[in-house]
Amino acid sequence: MKEKGATVRFLVFNLILGACVTILLTAPGIRFLGTHILGYPHDGFEYMWKMWWWHEALLEEQLSPSNMSYVNYPYDGSNPHLVASPLINALALPVVGRLGTLRTYNILMLLAFALSWPTAALLCYEFFHDPWAASLGGAVYAFYPNKVAHAVGGHLAQMFVFIFPLSVLFLYRAWKTPERRTNSLLAGMFVALSILVDLKHIALFIAPFIVLFLIFYGIVERCRWSRARAASMVVTFTVAALITVPVLAPLAMGRLSGQLEHFHAEGVVRHSADLSSFFVPPPEHPLYSSIKPLHDYSAKLAQEGWHENIFYLGLVTLLLTVFGTWKHWGNRDARFWSLVGIVGMILALGLLLKVGGKLVSLHVEEHVSYIPMPYYVLHSLPFYDWGRTPGRIIEMTMLALAVLAAGGAATLLGHVKSNYRSAAALGMIVVVLIDGLFIWPWPLGDAQVPEFYSQIAAEPQNYAILDLPLWEYRCERYQLYYATIHERPIVGGLVTRRSAEAEETIREVEQLVQPKERVSAAEPLAELGIRYVILHKLSLEDADLQEMTGHLTAQLGPPRYDDRWIRAFEVTGEPAIPPDWQEQ
Repeated sequence: MKEKGATVRFLVFNLILGACVTILLTAPGIRFLGTHILGYPHDGFEYMWKMWWWHEALLEEQLSPSNMSYVNYPYDGSNPHLVASPLINALALPVVGRLGTLRTYNILMLLAFALSWPTAALLCYEFFHDPWAASLGGAVYAFYPNKVAHAVGGHLAQMFVFIFPLSVLFLYRAWKTPERRTNSLLAGMFVALSILVDLKHIALFIAPFIVLFLIFYGIVERCRWSRARAASMVVTFTVAALITVPVLAPLAMGRLSGQLEHFHAEGVVRHSADLSSFFVPPPEHPLYSSIKPLHDYSAKLAQEGWHENIFYLGLVTLLLTVFGTWKHWGNRDARFWSLVGIVGMILALGLLLKVGGKLVSLHVEEHVSYIPMPYYVLHSLPFYDWGRTPGRIIEMTMLALAVLAAGGAATLLGHVKSNYRSAAALGMIVVVLIDGLFIWPWPLGDAQVPEFYSQIAAEPQNYAILDLPLWEYRCERYQLYYATIHERPIVGGLVTRRSAEAEETIREVEQLVQPKERVSAAEPLAELGIRYVILHKLSLEDADLQEMTGHLTAQLGPPRYDDRWIRAFEVTGEPAIPPDWQEQ
């Protein structure tokens, strides 16, 4: 689009289209922004706590957000990840104090869907110059199943991929027309913003994409390296480095000094794509799930925690992609996007090849071996060894499929009479969206807050809260969410990953209230500044709840508060944390 006005109109049209489809596909979520979390009540609560903590730390406490004094109390450590992935929290900072964490999170989720459509459409138009086909590419990228599955699971960072198409667009322009310095400046800025969304995206999109881009255009296709082109790339990566290095440096130094070993996580094989999963619809697809054998096989591939193991590319999207690649194979850019899509799929397979939900094994006499995949090499590199979700590299493949599917759609629409082109394009978009559904209607998680937390939020003293159980995953998430209401330090909660020192501290506090302990719990809890011990009923077995209730009643007296969610006990003596506790 040569005219700026035409570009603006194109973006506005696709933004409106993306917003309308977002409201439809996440229905009935738009009606419950202030009462329910969009999706399952899991990791979304962690993002809410991070938003609240950024606001609290910067505007109220004048602390670095990396300070962890309000989680895993009384452990006094830091988490550089909270600063190294700042974009979402920085965007929430101006509004979270007014809207609250729940509304802010839900609105950002919806905006991330809606904004992915126009940014991807703009990238698709760059290569195929057909507005309607580009809109179809925007639909592919905005609502691909893996992304929607992560949204349902509460992974907000996986939603903030709408910046990636802009990074790619201006990187391509900076290479293609290096004499226009604005392109390299914008490329550097958008690459930096993509990096600052979340550390995982550096490994799963930014780094592999840039390497492929430079290898393909600079070596394979032997594009002429000129002084202007070299300068353009230098400016791009210098701008990106100037923005990101100050933010990433503390984390890099922590890695080099060996202080962040707890960032390593197990589960790489489990969170890798199965080879057949690219072609199998999600088990909760509104249409395909009615085919029982298909549903059962899909559920087998997805395993427990479906939001991590959905890799369906979309049958219609694949057909358009193959057709577009075939028709445009003579185009250098089409060959590049084919390479990106294939490499992304291969890397998403992770360390070892899986087919049908099982590792492919080779048996020679008494020896058994497995088939290693290229990601095995990546996983041995620094920082890659922290990750456990290679399947998320599928985000790179889906951007490639969006572009190539737009190419296929452009060819098909070229044979349609002008009077029917818009209707044909909209029909294709609808089919792509239906084929790529993960679930519908959208699930809503319970975000009701027990009245007790609002009551103690009004108390003037500062003290800590001990929630039980401490190690149940969903309970840990709810503890973080409730902490944004009562605004007190908590012993529990899980933010990113915990160090061994933090876990040891938590266990020492937990030991004070174990039924097998014969010593009084009140005095040591009061010395720590812990004023309330709260049992989360839905996270405890009935027998455990009865045992803990009896023990705490004997130690602390009858519950001060009791409802269907929690049972709260007050430690005698009105314990409190000293005002200068964070400076000690």
